[in-house]
Amino acid sequence: MIKKEFLSFQEITKEAQEHYNDLTKLITFDEKQKQQFFNERKKTLEKFIELILYTNFPNLSDTQVHYSLFGPFYELLVKLCLLKEDWKKYIEEYNTDKSRRNFEHAKGMLFPILKNKKLNDKQIRRVREILDFVQIQRNNFLHSPFKGYDHYATQTQFFELIAILDNLFGLKIDDTLLFDMLNQTFYYKRNQSGFDFEEVFEDMIKEVYKNLKPRNKELDELMEQRYDNWATTFFEHDNGEFYPKKISPPEIELIQYPEPHVLITDLYDDPKEWYSIYILIEHFAEQSFLSYRRGYYHASISCAINCCECILKYEFMRISPREYAEQLIENKAKGEPQFALGFFTGNNSKKLNKLKIKSKFEKKLNYLNNVRIALYHFNPKKINKLRKSGKTFLEKNANPITDELTVPIVAYRVYIIMQDMLKHFYNKKTRLKFIKEGLEDYEKRKNEAVEKAHASQIKELPQLPKDFIEGYMEKKNEFIKKEYLRTKK
Repeated sequence: MIKKEFLSFQEITKEAQEHYNDLTKLITFDEKQKQQFFNERKKTLEKFIELILYTNFPNLSDTQVHYSLFGPFYELLVKLCLLKEDWKKYIEEYNTDKSRRNFEHAKGMLFPILKNKKLNDKQIRRVREILDFVQIQRNNFLHSPFKGYDHYATQTQFFELIAILDNLFGLKIDDTLLFDMLNQTFYYKRNQSGFDFEEVFEDMIKEVYKNLKPRNKELDELMEQRYDNWATTFFEHDNGEFYPKKISPPEIELIQYPEPHVLITDLYDDPKEWYSIYILIEHFAEQSFLSYRRGYYHASISCAINCCECILKYEFMRISPREYAEQLIENKAKGEPQFALGFFTGNNSKKLNKLKIKSKFEKKLNYLNNVRIALYHFNPKKINKLRKSGKTFLEKNANPITDELTVPIVAYRVYIIMQDMLKHFYNKKTRLKFIKEGLEDYEKRKNEAVEKAHASQIKELPQLPKDFIEGYMEKKNEFIKKEYLRTKK
């Protein structure tokens, strides 16, 4: 017997085909099963509405993607209305012939029912026109997506019909979604100019509005929704670039301890208050990345600026005499400007020579400082300076700090400067250098390190023997040395 290595596509899909072809069980559903069926499909409808509502960006004029959502949404909506009206009748129709399963047949069954719901001829004609339009646009979208722009007036009709059918057939779509949807139609009618449709549902919509009981959205929900929209809205600028750009997370190989032997000993000889600043470098870098990804562009800019300032301060103090470093962080060093980003920019850029980064980072840090002053102090001179350095027409005219389309550009450039600094100071090469420094520093002072660790134990707790502490440090030293030698090769 020959054993088949692979199953055919037909064999693989047979079970799924049988499951979806056999609809006879739907006829025997009891009331509980029907309710569960409607609840599950209603969630699908609500998800469609969320996608339609909350991806409607005012700065993007072409909303043709909505027809890929409205098409299946309305087909499901109409079929659920038919099931709600007469479950058995529609299931029998559905099972009679494949041609009776499509949207066209469902529409034909809906109109006589609407007449019994006391809609007048003008209203029923409008329902027919809307559903026909949705179907045509859906087919155009699927078969020939090169269509024109959407018109706000058609969406008002789409939204109002959803609310009316939900009300007539008792589908019970979430009131908060319906409220947001009808508010959108009200916004269109109030604020848009141009031709609109004759009102035929006005009294019905008022009745729907009156009976809605929306849940008050929490402030954090509203903010999340707003920023999710910002983070997923891509705009093509006149140089062909799209913003916001995709960014990679910050990669930090290793930040050296202020006292290198800490790599092995876990203890400082003479801890200073500024030592822990290195912890902020990684935190600010990560939060800048996460903020940019979520559309929190001002937060991303601030975190990136803070990260760069921490890097410069930390690395400058780390290679300076400890007393001078203490004076710098307290802004008490004689003849020195305030120890902030300006300490390293403009007329003070010679300080970058000590860090050996002047040629590579002087221009970038000057740009960063201009952004900092423009953002933190809303300085008009710096805002104009940033405009002049813009590369596109929009950048040269829009406000780089407040304009919705230019802020992602500034945030991206600031993030890249931060990322470049992290890569320069904390890359694989510097990681090896830092580990080597740590190993050498430990060899010089391992005896005093053991004594210090032994003496610093908390008296109220059981004491570890000195030889145990020494053994722990030696094992750690051995392990890191092996890793260093392996990586170096």
